[in-house]
Amino acid sequence: MSIYSQQINCLAKLISDASWYQFRLFLEYLGTVFGRITIAVNPAYLEMLLLTQRLLLAILKQAYRQVPTELRILKRTLAWFNSLYLPEIEQKDWLQCELALAEGLTNAIRHAHRDKPPETPIDLEVTVDDQQIILRIWDAGAPFSLQQYLREQADPMNTHAGGGRGLVILQKIADVLEYNRTEDQRNCLLIVKQYSRANETCDEETC
Repeated sequence: MSIYSQQINCLAKLISDASWYQFRLFLEYLGTVFGRITIAVNPAYLEMLLLTQRLLLAILKQAYRQVPTELRILKRTLAWFNSLYLPEIEQKDWLQCELALAEGLTNAIRHAHRDKPPETPIDLEVTVDDQQIILRIWDAGAPFSLQQYLREQADPMNTHAGGGRGLVILQKIADVLEYNRTEDQRNCLLIVKQYSRANETCDEETC
């Protein structure tokens, strides 16, 4: 291959990379506007790109909200959550997630942020895909071992068990329940609930 051909190929690649970069910026802008996740993938990895596309199509709704450390915002937060409801989700499962959000947020305000000023933010994220409802609640409290706490609550020999029943309720509702320390020195409560579709459930008289 001649030097001239190599230069042409190099120039073509630079143009292609620049076009891809501009296209990616445009998609990220649209994602911000419409509250969608954008994931940058090298176009050379076609299989990964197609997998990413399938993952994005599986997300039906996603929303974010930041609230102060005040119990009075609970009612408005639940109204925001219910605005995301999709009729194909079995109402029982949605109501359980509403309860889980209320318990998780209340726990962050009363316990994780008990010594923090009211303006301390709590970040919320709700994702609804074609199989599950995913709730994430970020707080700025001290590290806390959720699994150890739940084990202690389940121990019949623990005379101090009985408080913090909200976390036990969360454990019964959630298919996945985690509370992890993040890189930015916050905690993230993850609640995952598999849901049934309303048109797939029936009683003995209709089945």
